[in-house]
Amino acid sequence: SSDLWQPFIFRASAGYTARSASTSDPLTDGQAEVVLQTLPISAGILLRQDGELMPSWAGLTLVEAIHFIQSEIDGQLIGGQTQLSPPGFHIQGGSGWRLRRGEFQAQVGYLFVYGNEGPISWRGPAGGVVGTLGYKVLY
Repeated sequence: SSDLWQPFIFRASAGYTARSASTSDPLTDGQAEVVLQTLPISAGILLRQDGELMPSWAGLTLVEAIHFIQSEIDGQLIGGQTQLSPPGFHIQGGSGWRLRRGEFQAQVGYLFVYGNEGPISWRGPAGGVVGTLGYKVLY
Protein backbone atom coordinates (compact mmCIF):
# COMPACT_ATOMS: atom_id res chain seq x y z
CA SER A 1 0.00 0.00 0.00
CA SER A 2 1.17 3.56 -0.63
CA ASP A 3 0.44 4.48 3.02
CA LEU A 4 3.52 2.49 4.05
CA TRP A 5 5.82 5.04 2.33
CA GLN A 6 3.83 8.14 3.33
CA PRO A 7 6.08 9.27 6.24
CA PHE A 8 9.23 9.05 4.07
CA ILE A 9 10.64 11.61 1.64
CA PHE A 10 13.46 11.30 -0.87
CA ARG A 11 16.14 13.98 -0.50
CA ALA A 12 18.91 14.76 -2.98
CA SER A 13 21.29 17.67 -2.51
CA ALA A 14 24.62 19.19 -3.43
CA GLY A 15 26.78 21.57 -1.41
CA TYR A 16 30.12 23.31 -1.22
CA THR A 17 32.73 23.58 1.53
CA ALA A 18 36.26 24.98 1.61
CA ARG A 19 39.05 24.69 4.14
CA SER A 20 42.80 25.10 4.30
CA ALA A 21 45.76 24.10 6.44
CA SER A 22 49.19 25.73 6.64
CA THR A 23 52.50 25.06 8.30
CA SER A 24 56.18 25.95 7.95
CA ASP A 25 57.94 23.87 5.28
CA PRO A 26 61.08 22.32 6.87
CA LEU A 27 62.96 22.14 3.52
CA THR A 28 62.47 25.71 2.28
CA ASP A 29 61.55 27.51 5.54
CA GLY A 30 58.60 28.88 3.57
CA GLN A 31 54.90 28.83 4.42
CA ALA A 32 53.23 25.68 3.00
CA GLU A 33 49.47 25.73 2.48
CA VAL A 34 46.98 23.16 1.23
CA VAL A 35 43.54 24.37 0.11
CA LEU A 36 40.65 21.90 -0.13
CA GLN A 37 37.36 22.65 -1.88
CA THR A 38 34.72 19.92 -1.57
CA LEU A 39 31.52 19.39 -3.56
CA PRO A 40 29.42 16.78 -1.68
CA ILE A 41 26.51 15.20 -3.57
CA SER A 42 24.02 13.17 -1.53
CA ALA A 43 20.80 11.17 -1.85
CA GLY A 44 18.74 9.25 0.67
CA ILE A 45 15.48 8.78 2.49
CA LEU A 46 14.33 10.88 5.45
CA LEU A 47 11.49 10.26 7.89
CA ARG A 48 9.15 13.28 7.84
CA GLN A 49 6.48 14.11 10.41
CA ASP A 50 3.99 16.54 8.89
CA GLY A 51 2.72 18.82 11.61
CA GLU A 52 -0.02 21.38 11.15
CA LEU A 53 2.38 24.33 11.52
CA MET A 54 5.77 22.76 12.25
CA PRO A 55 6.81 19.69 10.24
CA SER A 56 10.05 17.93 11.20
CA TRP A 57 12.35 15.37 9.58
CA ALA A 58 15.43 13.28 10.29
CA GLY A 59 17.45 10.75 8.35
CA LEU A 60 20.58 9.59 6.66
CA THR A 61 21.81 10.21 3.12
CA LEU A 62 24.72 8.60 1.28
CA VAL A 63 27.38 11.02 0.03
CA GLU A 64 29.99 11.05 -2.72
CA ALA A 65 32.27 14.08 -2.78
CA ILE A 66 34.54 15.62 -5.38
CA HIS A 67 37.65 17.28 -3.89
CA PHE A 68 39.66 20.03 -5.58
CA ILE A 69 43.05 20.22 -3.85
CA GLN A 70 45.79 22.82 -4.36
CA SER A 71 49.20 23.08 -2.69
CA GLU A 72 51.34 26.23 -2.41
CA ILE A 73 54.63 27.27 -0.81
CA ASP A 74 54.96 31.00 -0.14
CA GLY A 75 52.05 31.67 -2.49
CA GLN A 76 53.72 29.76 -5.35
CA LEU A 77 51.52 26.98 -6.78
CA ILE A 78 53.20 23.58 -6.36
CA GLY A 79 50.41 21.44 -7.76
CA GLY A 80 46.75 20.57 -7.77
CA GLN A 81 44.54 17.54 -8.12
CA THR A 82 40.88 16.49 -8.34
CA GLN A 83 39.84 13.41 -6.34
CA LEU A 84 36.72 11.43 -5.52
CA SER A 85 36.30 10.68 -1.83
CA PRO A 86 35.48 7.27 -0.45
CA PRO A 87 31.68 6.98 0.02
CA GLY A 88 30.42 8.79 3.11
CA PHE A 89 27.14 9.77 4.73
CA HIS A 90 25.25 12.73 6.14
CA ILE A 91 23.11 12.53 9.30
CA GLN A 92 20.56 15.34 9.38
CA GLY A 93 17.45 16.62 11.09
CA GLY A 94 15.35 19.73 10.79
CA SER A 95 12.10 21.50 11.24
CA GLY A 96 9.95 23.91 9.29
CA TRP A 97 7.41 26.60 9.97
CA ARG A 98 4.47 26.71 7.60
CA LEU A 99 3.53 30.06 6.13
CA ARG A 100 0.80 30.88 3.57
CA ARG A 101 2.42 29.58 0.39
CA GLY A 102 5.53 27.94 1.71
CA GLU A 103 7.64 26.68 4.54
CA PHE A 104 10.63 28.30 6.25
CA GLN A 105 13.12 25.51 7.06
CA ALA A 106 16.12 25.07 9.34
CA GLN A 107 18.29 21.95 9.33
CA VAL A 108 21.45 20.76 11.08
CA GLY A 109 23.57 17.69 10.47
CA TYR A 110 27.02 16.18 10.36
CA LEU A 111 28.77 15.33 7.09
CA PHE A 112 31.07 12.28 7.27
CA VAL A 113 33.37 12.68 4.25
CA TYR A 114 37.10 11.89 4.10
CA GLY A 115 39.96 12.67 1.74
CA ASN A 116 42.10 10.16 -0.16
CA GLU A 117 45.84 9.65 -0.18
CA GLY A 118 47.75 10.91 -3.21
CA PRO A 119 50.74 13.02 -4.35
CA ILE A 120 48.77 16.15 -3.45
CA SER A 121 45.99 15.19 -1.08
CA TRP A 122 43.93 15.93 2.00
CA ARG A 123 44.12 13.04 4.45
CA GLY A 124 41.43 12.77 7.08
CA PRO A 125 38.03 14.37 7.61
CA ALA A 126 36.77 16.86 5.03
CA GLY A 127 33.22 17.19 6.39
CA GLY A 128 31.85 18.46 9.67
CA VAL A 129 28.82 20.23 11.09
CA VAL A 130 26.47 21.54 8.40
CA GLY A 131 23.59 23.96 8.94
CA THR A 132 21.10 25.23 6.38
CA LEU A 133 18.28 27.76 6.29
CA GLY A 134 15.83 27.92 3.42
CA TYR A 135 12.35 28.46 2.13
CA LYS A 136 10.32 25.81 0.32
CA VAL A 137 7.43 26.89 -1.92
CA LEU A 138 4.34 24.73 -1.37
CA TYR A 139 2.00 24.30 -4.31
